[in-house]
Amino acid sequence: MADTTLMSERYLARLNAALTGVSTEVRDEILAGVAEQLTGLDDEAASVVIAELGDPEFIASEARAASGAAGPPARQRAVDSTWFAVVAASLVMVGGIVVPVIGWIAGVALVWMSSRWRPLERWIATLAPVSISAGLLAVGLIARGASRSDEVANPLLPSPYDLGWTGAVLTPFVAGAVGIWLLVLALRRS
Repeated sequence: MADTTLMSERYLARLNAALTGVSTEVRDEILAGVAEQLTGLDDEAASVVIAELGDPEFIASEARAASGAAGPPARQRAVDSTWFAVVAASLVMVGGIVVPVIGWIAGVALVWMSSRWRPLERWIATLAPVSISAGLLAVGLIARGASRSDEVANPLLPSPYDLGWTGAVLTPFVAGAVGIWLLVLALRRS
């Protein structure tokens, strides 16, 4: 591992720890293959490869399933189970409607706890609904700031208030679409 970066070494250490319970030859094969992919890469290139590889816990659970090895402790099995992923995706989808804001936050927290989704997918699930409202509000504030106070307001430009409400109305639809997307990914991987 002399020509791997610190990021690569940390990822390999996390993967090694996650592979607990996997046979020695399978563990060594996986670690050697991942180390080969990361060898000689700088941090930027390594981060791209690591994002493609995904969460070490997901790789380990796939290795356990393929090799028939004993699984991780019961708590980890529950977090990696299909029902847990369905509950997490459902809370992202409709949790914010049932219990405003808190239901959606609970869904996102469960998504981050599960190893069913890759880090990029988790970030999309977290940021997509919020970015719609924030983006529309920012556009409204920029448009308002661009017009001078002594001018008559342009009736073609919506006010920040209008854009904020538009974002608030669109956010549940975006969260629903993200929840469906997460559910499809989780069920494909089960």
